[in-house]
Amino acid sequence: MGHQRLGRIPKSKSFQQVVALISGFAGVVGGTGGGAGISIFDDVEAIAASTLAAAQSGLTEARSDSGLCDTFYLLTQLVLAARDETNWRQRFSELGISLDDNDGMFESASELQYAIQDRFDEKKAYSDVAEMARKAAANVAGNGFNLDIKNPHSTDDGPGDPDELLQEFARVDAEAARVLEALKQELAEALGGSQ
Repeated sequence: MGHQRLGRIPKSKSFQQVVALISGFAGVVGGTGGGAGISIFDDVEAIAASTLAAAQSGLTEARSDSGLCDTFYLLTQLVLAARDETNWRQRFSELGISLDDNDGMFESASELQYAIQDRFDEKKAYSDVAEMARKAAANVAGNGFNLDIKNPHSTDDGPGDPDELLQEFARVDAEAARVLEALKQELAEALGGSQ
């Protein structure tokens, strides 16, 4: 099922080793795995290390992709603007996101996509990495804007009090920040250890 989203697997020796580890034939490509017949769960650390090593050049390139950087920056500024309870609409407008009083989740997510696309067009930042960042931003924004109390798809039977929703959003936001920091630290350690 997921094979249609995978696209082409890179043909480098390092990615061949990852494929071999996953398929259980690491010895064929010269890897350090257990050889034919191992379970993917037997060598998770080796698979993760090989994947990070194989992807390192792509990760290094991604850091300088202006589309990715602009999208990430816009998302961080969006969160900061949303925290400004009195001037959030003005702050959104400064980011290129214009919302009317009656706009809901779909309009908000669309405006974010337009703002990202405008930045891509301005800087001619067209790349696969930039497109992946744009799609990821759509997912993040869709989930964030889904806190809208007018959401007809909400399964929450709670009171829908905006203050309670904002408190819950702040709690989830803080947890997401902790997880992001932990991921950054793990990635830094993994990249630092493989150099």
